[in-house]
Amino acid sequence: MKDYNEDYYLLFANPDYEEYDIEPDDSSAKRNYDSEELDFGQKPLIFTTETSDLSFANGDYEIFFPIGSIVVTDKLKVKLEEGLYGSKFYPAIVKGEDKGIREDVWALNVFKPLDCWDRNKSIAVYPGGAKSLQGIDVLPSIKSFHLSHEVLDEIPENDRLIFVMDNTDVTNIFVHRRVVDIFFDKNIKGVNFFKVSQYRFGMEFV
Repeated sequence: MKDYNEDYYLLFANPDYEEYDIEPDDSSAKRNYDSEELDFGQKPLIFTTETSDLSFANGDYEIFFPIGSIVVTDKLKVKLEEGLYGSKFYPAIVKGEDKGIREDVWALNVFKPLDCWDRNKSIAVYPGGAKSLQGIDVLPSIKSFHLSHEVLDEIPENDRLIFVMDNTDVTNIFVHRRVVDIFFDKNIKGVNFFKVSQYRFGMEFV
């Protein structure tokens, strides 16, 4: 049996590179790009860094981190887009607060997250210990993941190299080791990877 916990990694922003954190403008935030599919042909999503100048991110292969998604440069998008599950790359713009702009970037538009965490083997904590309140399911905080082979076996590997986990309290992006290899090969800054088998909640903040 294939051990997906050895093949997949969680992708996080590296806390030592806060300059790569970005915020959507009010109009973009209202478009729910992290939960609803956007139609091509509309305005690009617009994000701003917390730095005055964007000159720190002028490479061909860059990644930025809005809450609930990622934004990547055009050349990185080409490397990643064939393996997306339940998402697509949508045109975006990243600006410095005062200076600099990149229009060759794409935001990950997530519209179909994948529920593939094993309820019996993952460690999940429910607020107050309740799994539902008044008939409404409560989303748990996952302290460690165990991926379900029953779910993943049904999806061809090339169609799930990148996916977002469903039915948890925060957005977690999972990537196959083939994707991790791309980031290391291109020496891309600002990102951390944690193998699923080794990840424990909180590692991403250190």
